[in-house]
Order: sequence, then C-alpha cells, then structure tokens
Amino acid sequence: SPPRVRVAEALMAFADLRPESIGNFDGSDGLTLKDLPELRIEKSSVGFIKIPTTVIVRAPLSKARHKYFTFLGSEGCTYLKEHLEERLRAGEKLTPESPLIGHERPRAKTKPFMITRKITHLIRKCMRKAGVWKRPYVLRAYAETQLIIAESKGKISHPYLQFIAGHKGDIEA
Repeated sequence: SPPRVRVAEALMAFADLRPESIGNFDGSDGLTLKDLPELRIEKSSVGFIKIPTTVIVRAPLSKARHKYFTFLGSEGCTYLKEHLEERLRAGEKLTPESPLIGHERPRAKTKPFMITRKITHLIRKCMRKAGVWKRPYVLRAYAETQLIIAESKGKISHPYLQFIAGHKGDIEA
C-alpha cells in the first residue's frame, strides 16, 4: 500500500485512533504535523526525538470532544517518516499546520485534510487486495486488544489504557 495509506493504517492499528481524528468528515480538520511534538523535519529528512512518539488528539478531533494523547511505535514512525520524506521530495513545503496525511494530488485538493470517507476507502482497498474482507475499523480492535494484553501483563494500568484509547474519564479524569 502507498505510504500515506500505511500511515493511516498504523495510526488506527498501533495508536488506536479513529479515522475521523486523522481527517474529519468534511476535510476541514485532522491531525497536523504539530500534533506530533517529537517529530522533527529538517530540509529533506524526517526524524523523531523519541520513539514511541506522542500523538496529540485535539478536542475537536476527539469523539468525546476532549484532548488526549496516544503513542505511535517504531513501525508506525517508519511509515510516517517514509510518507513525509516522499512529500518533501515532491516539493511540498511542510509546516506545523500541514496535514499529517497528504492528498494523492496535492494541487487538486479543495480541502486541506483528507476526508474520513476517503481514508477508510483507501484502507479498505488495500485490505481487499491483501485478501482481508473486514472493515477498516477492525484495526482499532487490534490496537485495543494489544492494550488489553499489555494491561494483563502489568505493562499498563487500566486507567491509562482507557485514556490512550480516547475514552472519556481517565487518566483519573
């Protein structure tokens, strides 16, 4: 799958993000580069201060309408790095307000962010090519299963699991 689709898949499968957080229903808002505070872009290279890296979900992008954060691990960071470097090579000027996931045809875009429906369509298309006939939302179920396994092994507490999953009310509200 193309780098931008791998990034969307990684954000859902590894960071437990809803597709609406990546790009909302009308393309007016979504994750931006500034929502990854440990991301560094210099000339033509992309790096991270720390991996796993923090992903901040602003209140307007949260289903529960509260700000929270989650993490993206090394595999997701690799996909994001490849995607952003591809955009830099194509001549795009990346700023803190740039969308995390770019459009297929940046010059033809009418909204700054890719819409939720397009994100899930691209993921679904790649899943079908791989012979997986599930909804893209199954990636979030995978992420939450991994968080539950981490909790069962004592790696994370339940309140933190709830917070990272974007559920309202925890880390101890």
